[in-house]
Amino acid sequence: MRISACYIVRNEAAKLARSLKSLRGAADEIVVVDTGSTDDTRKVAEENGARVFSFPWQDDFSAARNVSLSHATGDWILVVDADEYFPDGMARNLRQAIRRYGKDKDLLLLVRRELDEDQGKVLLDSYVPRVLRRVNELAYEGAIHEEPLHRGKVIERMGAIPAEALLMMHTGYSSTLSQAKGERNLALLKKELESGRPRESIYRYLAETYDGLDDEENALKYAWLDVEGGRRTFAFASSAYRILLRILARHADAYRERRRAAEIAVRDFPELPEFHAEYAECLGYGMEYREAAEADEKALSLYAGGTVRGLEPTTFGAETAELVEGRKAYWTRCFLEERDEAPLREKAARGDWQGLWDAAIKETENQGTRLFLLLSRLEEDDSDEAREAAVLIARLLPPDAEAISLRESEAGGGEDDSRAAQFVWEGARAYREGKMEEALDCATAAMKEDRYHAPALSLLCRIIRALPAADVIQCLNAFYDASADAEFLIRTLAKNGLYEVCLYYDGKAGGGLLTEREKLLAAGAFAMAARQEVRAAARRYAMLILAARRTGQEDALCAYLPQSVSAADGELFEETQTVLSRLEQIFPRDAEV
Repeated sequence: MRISACYIVRNEAAKLARSLKSLRGAADEIVVVDTGSTDDTRKVAEENGARVFSFPWQDDFSAARNVSLSHATGDWILVVDADEYFPDGMARNLRQAIRRYGKDKDLLLLVRRELDEDQGKVLLDSYVPRVLRRVNELAYEGAIHEEPLHRGKVIERMGAIPAEALLMMHTGYSSTLSQAKGERNLALLKKELESGRPRESIYRYLAETYDGLDDEENALKYAWLDVEGGRRTFAFASSAYRILLRILARHADAYRERRRAAEIAVRDFPELPEFHAEYAECLGYGMEYREAAEADEKALSLYAGGTVRGLEPTTFGAETAELVEGRKAYWTRCFLEERDEAPLREKAARGDWQGLWDAAIKETENQGTRLFLLLSRLEEDDSDEAREAAVLIARLLPPDAEAISLRESEAGGGEDDSRAAQFVWEGARAYREGKMEEALDCATAAMKEDRYHAPALSLLCRIIRALPAADVIQCLNAFYDASADAEFLIRTLAKNGLYEVCLYYDGKAGGGLLTEREKLLAAGAFAMAARQEVRAAARRYAMLILAARRTGQEDALCAYLPQSVSAADGELFEETQTVLSRLEQIFPRDAEV
């Protein structure tokens, strides 16, 4: 088996010397086509045993490549540029690699490592088509970013040489060279657009070139044109997708475009973990936290073992995997923190603005009840942390929170005419009048009628909340199964401020039912929990404001929003405005019902 190494060069004396020396012992012949050098390039090539041919530069890389192929006599051809080289004798593996990986193949990809020598950085590893079986009618096409074809068609019998067998280094994209190369490439690509070459084969390269020149508008334009054509068959076909995602991530107002790009990337390159991680970020921004955690889990599963299968290069490594693990945990916490708000988001996604308004009012009242009870609990604690938290919680309370709380304790009237509801109504009246034994009897009677009647359990919680946690648990276990009923108990107990008791039932259920905020409260970390309450309150108030805007009921907001929401210098105001801005992007006015 004979191997020919083929170069096209111009004024590359310094770099060519290193490249040719790295090939010693690997090729049976070296063909160098010089396109008009005025330095010592020809001399360097000849001193290193190359056969040198002249060919005038015609603004067409394929034309020069094809001249080099015409002078090759080997069975296989290694295509090399002057700014590429093999490290430490690795080129000697070429012959063995062709024998091992080239059976029944006409084209072999090898791994090229992009280096920025100016900054000492490794930019990317990617597969490039550089090892060709010499057959009749083998030729390159494309004035720039030329591609090897056989009889004008994509070479189908293709394999790959792994990096551990053969690795090529490339220094052509050092920062000091990128601007000049970009401008040169852009001029050639514009000519290509007019040459009759299929336009869709050029879009990716235009996107890359404009991106390198920091022209975001045109980089996005051509990246979208490439992506909308679907996955291509050439090496590093994911390039335009990466450009889209990177640029769109810089612009908070481009959420919907970024999400669409991520969805397409995952569809077209399901094997690339970084695209699933990007999609997770879009889902998380859109407050779809469970789905975001699942997307990150998919990314991690694709990377399991530290390798990614497939020829398309990946940027996902061990360091990225560690970051994604952290993001997955964060989305999981967000999901637990905000799962009660899922019905609100579903209504917004459907464009059911009136339904959102009604539901948001109810959630605001529920929040008011919980915060009022939490404030009462904090006021019973004389620690500095509890006093600090109480001041913050008081600023979160909606108007008439106390009245709402008392009204909820009487829930069960109205349309609910069950015996349990009647007992709750009588118990609430006795509770307000300070008749605790009568109130306890009513709560107990209500729970005997229907132990899953939430208002009955809420009434019981109010009556016994001053007892030690162990006594409360003993009382509740007389009615409930600690494991099977844990979720129902936790939702009602947390609403009534019995966080230590919640911790017990969360453990019985195997964990995962308590939010991080509830765990902090159970541990007595009141200040940290209060900060999280600000975020939770901001989310609900932002959803209420969004609903009011979409239904024209902004005048009614004063009955539900605390003054601190409209105080432009307040923490709650800033947090609410941040969330509201995201909601406006996630749920546009024209959402279909």
